Parts: sequence; C-alpha cells; structure tokens
Amino acid sequence: MGEYCLGDWIITKDGKLVIYDKIIILDDIERHATREEIIEGLKSGIIPFDNENFTRLLNKRMYFFVNSKLSPIQKGIQAGHAAVRYAVSYHNKAQEFIGKDETWIILDGGTSGEYYDKEEQILTTLGEMEEITYILDDNNIPFTYFHEPDLNDCLTAICLIVDERVFNRNDFPDFKEWALTKVPFINDANEAQLREAYENKMGTEIMILKILINDKKLAI
Repeated sequence: MGEYCLGDWIITKDGKLVIYDKIIILDDIERHATREEIIEGLKSGIIPFDNENFTRLLNKRMYFFVNSKLSPIQKGIQAGHAAVRYAVSYHNKAQEFIGKDETWIILDGGTSGEYYDKEEQILTTLGEMEEITYILDDNNIPFTYFHEPDLNDCLTAICLIVDERVFNRNDFPDFKEWALTKVPFINDANEAQLREAYENKMGTEIMILKILINDKKLAI
C-alpha cells in the first residue's frame, strides 16, 4: 500500500483527489496522486491556488533583475550578492530551493536611479530597478537587493524565488491566453471583468509576478 504522511495528496479507491489526514482510513486509499493529477485538480478548482500542500510541490526558480548597464560578468557577480542576501533573509525558502530546484534566471531589470544624498538614500531620478522593488514591496512579495558601493551605491540586483505558477505557461497560462479560452476576443467591454476573474483565480501575487517576469528579456 505504501507509506502516507499527513498532508500527502492521495487518490481514494472511489477516485477522489484529497489530502491525507487523520480522518481518512488507510483501507480507503488507492495510491499517491501523481503531479499531473494534482495540477489537474488545481485547474478544475478542486484545489485552491494558495493551498500550501499544493504549492510546496511546485517547481521553483530563482529570478534576478539586474542593471542593464552592467557588463555580463558584473551582472553575474551582482546577482550573486543578492542571492547570498536572500539565503540569509529567507533561509527556509532558500534551503527548499537549493535541495530541489537550483535553476537561476537573470533578467534585464533596466536602469537604476541616481542619488543626491547617499546617507539619506534619496534619489534624484527613479529607475526601472527601483520601480520593481516598489511593486514587490507594495505586494508583500519576499525579495532582496544589492547596492554596489563601487558603483556609486547603485541598485544593481534584485533576487526572488517564484514557483511555476509564474513561469509554466502550459499549466498556468498568462492573462491573454487564459482569457481567450473564455471568450472569442478581448475588448474594452469585457477586459476589466476578465482581469478580475483571472486575478481571483490566480491570486494578485502570481498575476503581478507574471507581468514583471514574463515581460523581461534575459540579461546575459
């Protein structure tokens, strides 16, 4: 029959996809659910998008946004600085990522702003990199960043870990791909309602990360 732990996704003998808990009798279990069955359960609405027993099974990637003006070598070095800070600030997330996934993607984050008061961290101009940090911070998305002292304290790299709901477009399509499965075309009359329905399904965090990440080009 196999061993089952609390929180495992299982298939019962009557074909239902459920989480194993103390209420379920072992004799009623057919087998462990496959990853494909779990994802199908998510698509069909059986599993909520924010269910922790589901999200911990998803593949993950570490993404970086780096300053576009850096050389290829500098981009890699600055990403490394931000990654170390992420490992310190979000130890559990980093440990899970290192033990299972380990794919890094370095994206072009655009330009950074310039300081007129380094001590007070006041910018004369707001760059694309700073805009990314504001969006992440405003939506409580965990991330770290690095300012390079040898480059006038410029914001050089941003680091975060996301799961495949953000980058796996086959199983978790972007807004336009999803919307066109619901209506023949998108227009001014239906777009707002469609976007609201998409956000309710995917969650605000995933929707924002999809926009941030999938619109960027590789940096190297």
